[in-house]
Amino acid sequence: MKIKKLEIFGFKTFPKPTEILFHEGITSVVGPNGCGKSNIIDAMRWVMGEKSAKGLRGEAMGDIIFSGCESRKPLSYAEVTLTLTDVEGCLPEKFGNYHEIAVTRRLDRNGESEYFINKTPCRLRDITELFLDTGLGKRAYSIVEQGRIDAILSSKPVERRYLIEEAAGLSKYRARRDEALVKMRHTSENLERLTDIMTEVGREMGSLKRQAGRARAFKELRSEKRGLERQSMIHGWRALAEKLAAAADEVKLADEALAAARVEADRLSLELEALRLSLLEKSKKHEDCQRIIYSLKGQISERESRSGFLEKETGGLAERSRGAEEESKNLERQSASVLEEMNALDEEFQRLSARIEADEDALVELMEAQSKTHEAKRKAEHAIEEKKRDLFAVSSRLSTLATNLDHAQRREREAQRRLGDIERDMEDLSGKIDEVSAEAESHKKELHTAKNAHENALEERETVAEDLEDAVLHRDNLQKRVETTRRELGAAESQLEALSSLKDNLDIYGEGVKAYLRHAREKKLFGVRGVMADAISVPGRYEAALEAALGERLQYVVVADSLQAFEAVDYLKGAKAGRSSFAPVDARDLKAVKMPEVKEPWAHGPLVDLVRIEPGSDRLARALLGSFYVVERLENALELWRSGASNATFVTLEGETVSPEGVVSGGVSSVENAGLLKRNREIRELSDLVSRQKAALEEAEESYEEARTRHRELEARINFIKEEAHRHELKVADAKKNMDINSERKTRLAERYEALEFERDNVERELSRLTEQMEEMEESRQNLLMEQERVDEELHELKTAQEDAQIEQDRAQQALSEAKVRTAADRGRKTGIGEQVRTLGQQRTNFAERAKRLKLEAQNLEKEREERLAELQKVKIEREELERELGRREESFSEIMENLGEERGAVGEQERAASEARRSAEIKKEALTTAQFGLRELEIQAGALREKFSEHTEVQEGADAGMSSDEELPEDFDPAKAQEKIIALNEKLKSFGEINLLADTEYEDRKTRFDFLEKQKADLDQSLESLKSAIQRINRISRERFDETFNAVNEKFQEVFPTLFRGGNAELFLTNPEDLLETGIDINVQPPGKRPQNLSLLSGGEKALTAVALIFSLFLVKPSPFCILDEVDAPLDDPNVERFTDMLRQMAGATQFMVVTHNKITMEAAAHLYGVTMTEPGVTDLVSVRLTAGLSEVAA
Repeated sequence: MKIKKLEIFGFKTFPKPTEILFHEGITSVVGPNGCGKSNIIDAMRWVMGEKSAKGLRGEAMGDIIFSGCESRKPLSYAEVTLTLTDVEGCLPEKFGNYHEIAVTRRLDRNGESEYFINKTPCRLRDITELFLDTGLGKRAYSIVEQGRIDAILSSKPVERRYLIEEAAGLSKYRARRDEALVKMRHTSENLERLTDIMTEVGREMGSLKRQAGRARAFKELRSEKRGLERQSMIHGWRALAEKLAAAADEVKLADEALAAARVEADRLSLELEALRLSLLEKSKKHEDCQRIIYSLKGQISERESRSGFLEKETGGLAERSRGAEEESKNLERQSASVLEEMNALDEEFQRLSARIEADEDALVELMEAQSKTHEAKRKAEHAIEEKKRDLFAVSSRLSTLATNLDHAQRREREAQRRLGDIERDMEDLSGKIDEVSAEAESHKKELHTAKNAHENALEERETVAEDLEDAVLHRDNLQKRVETTRRELGAAESQLEALSSLKDNLDIYGEGVKAYLRHAREKKLFGVRGVMADAISVPGRYEAALEAALGERLQYVVVADSLQAFEAVDYLKGAKAGRSSFAPVDARDLKAVKMPEVKEPWAHGPLVDLVRIEPGSDRLARALLGSFYVVERLENALELWRSGASNATFVTLEGETVSPEGVVSGGVSSVENAGLLKRNREIRELSDLVSRQKAALEEAEESYEEARTRHRELEARINFIKEEAHRHELKVADAKKNMDINSERKTRLAERYEALEFERDNVERELSRLTEQMEEMEESRQNLLMEQERVDEELHELKTAQEDAQIEQDRAQQALSEAKVRTAADRGRKTGIGEQVRTLGQQRTNFAERAKRLKLEAQNLEKEREERLAELQKVKIEREELERELGRREESFSEIMENLGEERGAVGEQERAASEARRSAEIKKEALTTAQFGLRELEIQAGALREKFSEHTEVQEGADAGMSSDEELPEDFDPAKAQEKIIALNEKLKSFGEINLLADTEYEDRKTRFDFLEKQKADLDQSLESLKSAIQRINRISRERFDETFNAVNEKFQEVFPTLFRGGNAELFLTNPEDLLETGIDINVQPPGKRPQNLSLLSGGEKALTAVALIFSLFLVKPSPFCILDEVDAPLDDPNVERFTDMLRQMAGATQFMVVTHNKITMEAAAHLYGVTMTEPGVTDLVSVRLTAGLSEVAA
């Protein structure tokens, strides 16, 4: 895996889109302090998941967005994209099919962050997991920024262990272990809840077992009682009991289903985690095997290179040995030849000595003759030289003038060409400026449109937010209203049901009335209309007056006629069921009573006019009430009676009466009749209230549903508007960005156009000046040509005279020269022969010594050749063994890849199953909630029914129940005795208190459920143990890998430290070797020539080298795809920097290095160089240089 490029926009000092390409080997980033070099490292760490603003050298995360400068406005967001290539097999399995991965992180000024992998939205956690165990990441050892070197050494031993963990690849294991611990905690919580449920069910079982015994005795009495009750009551109770049982069963089944679903979901989740852990182990095996194969291939390649080198070196050694032997023989032959040559030269030396003496005498005479001819020639040459100087001066001036003229003509042509180019460039720039202006207008319109749309979206969002707030308030108010109305309706219905039940049970009437009305119901007698109190209704303020007027007549049984009244009395006699009065609806009209004519506020009028009479009972009611007149108080009644103007009976609002005879009645009404009218009124009012409450509840529920719908619509609308606002905001940012780019481009074009105009004016002025110069130079050239012709003629004459003198001088000189040459040659030959003899002697000595050395060298070369042949054979054997090992590893790798694919498929299937189980659990939870709600409603109804049974001592039957009964009564059935028996049984049953009649069934159900819960608990215990085993396995693997990696890093550290320090030693040791999961790591250091020292006592350079040695040791054990070093070499002197760069070069083959540095030695080690500058204050610019190519060009 390699980094391909880093793209930065809007991050800190990068307001312009900037692309940084990463190359193989070492790349240096250089530049002055404060120009933004470290911002590149911050961008790398941020895009790889850094969440701390302080970790990015800021106070808040918004500080990383470009905040503007003198020439640029602030930007609205920052975005960094990191592109990785060759990622096959290096990243998690879900990215295994990609060759390249692009990770993008964006931050807006409003604090919203966006994350992308290959332009697909993702979470920050996905990016963090992407870099786990790769040596990369926001806190990995692959990024060593300023201050990190000192932090590595000064941190606590426990804090230092993360370096080993990262190198050991334990990040994934730690993350998986944490997830497993969370799941184990959730499972333990579920187990605790299950235990609580089992405890509760156990208590219920004990209670139900006791209740079952009481229920059996109760059932025996109740069965006897039920034989006397009507079948309808039994049916009603059974119906409700069945509903309750069904609802309880439904709740129980739903609860069990939910528990089972949760257990299944937990089981599948645990199995999934086990599969994931297994997959993680196999992935690690895959990575280990792949790394071993890569290492074997490297070793094989190294052996092949070594073998080729040894073969070449062996051949060279043999060739050099043969050459030494040949050269030795040649030297011996050359030595003999030199001896012969020395003898011949000695003879010639004697002959030359004699001839030199004779030649010296003739030489004196020739020298005198030559001197005379030389003087004549000198005078002629002097005159010629004078003329030549004159001619040269003229020619030089002419040449200079011609050169200047040619140069001026070339400059004129160049200026003409440049003028044409400038005019064409100006024309092109004018067109581009027009295009840019048109684009600027277009971008301005886009910005205006986007701004308006964004502002409209924001205004609409505020409006909709206010509407949403109102809607939430309205919905909540309506919900409270629904709940309040539902409670009020329930209370009214319960009260109405209680009052209606009391009335239907006839307990408020006398014995005779009660007996006959029951008889009428049983026989379904036609014409019996109830009691008189049911036929008359009156406003509440007149109830006391009406009760006082009618008294016990309120319990008159209203019948169809006098015959039915006779039959009713006869029935009571025969049944011995008490006494009652019967009022036929065709009652005879009495003599009209004279009512007083009083117009006083306290006079309310005739009573018959103040009541409402049921249809069909008018005649009877008027007959009973026609003589009563209602007044406010008793004083008013007495006043009217004393007046004697009326024979009516006066009744007050408090129920006091004054009869026509003057009898005054008052006090408290009889218990038997008290409250009949009030109870009937309350029943009517409650009926009306229930009807109104139902209507109100229906209306409130409809309004609540409408409010909920409105709330959902507004939420959807505001979410849509937020998305629209965000899109428009992006459009505004894009439009602003385009306008900035357009403005910058237009400014550059305008500046370029102005520069071209200025340059055009300069070129035109240059052309005018060149024309004038060329005319002046042409005139001067003609004058010089004439001067040159005159001097040339004079020079020709002088040369003729000089030639004659030269002929004479040459003759004399020739003779003298021949003599001198002959003499000098003889002398030189004599001297040369002597020197040659000495040289040949020395050469002969050198030949002998050289031949001796060559013989010894040939022997040494042959010995070295034999050693190289032995090493070559050893290397070939090692390569063959490595190739066989590579074959075995590749076969194992294929099997691992096949198993890994199967495991991944199994994990995918298990994930789908776990997800389906979680969805099923949610559905079961909703079903349980629905069932519990239904059960609560039935329990309320059951409570009301039980309350009716507990409130009364007699059998309570309804007419509908009586009609729907299928039970046959015995032939000797006696209602009175049955009634007495029922009362007695009721007394006995009441003595039992509250009885759970379903105790037996519930006990069996609870036992079944308890057994089921015990099985679930066992499953959860087993799953918990499995999870604990998985965590133990993770801990074991973590310990093994930590120990293995620590030992490997320690071994490399002990090798690298002496290499960097040129001596000394160092080692890592564990602060708590017994606990490898929590132990810290400390460092013992002994620089060369010093005693072992504490880290804090080291110098700055020693600390830096020690930390670098540790970092390089980690890379040698677990190479990271790339490494960024930020001014790590700052504390180092030149020798240490050279050792540092040597180590960098050795490791650059497997890792990309980016080094931020100010050191020239480090720069020389880099293949590529990025220069960081600030052409504008606060804006970072990059200049890229490929040093390898540049150095090649310099060398050429």
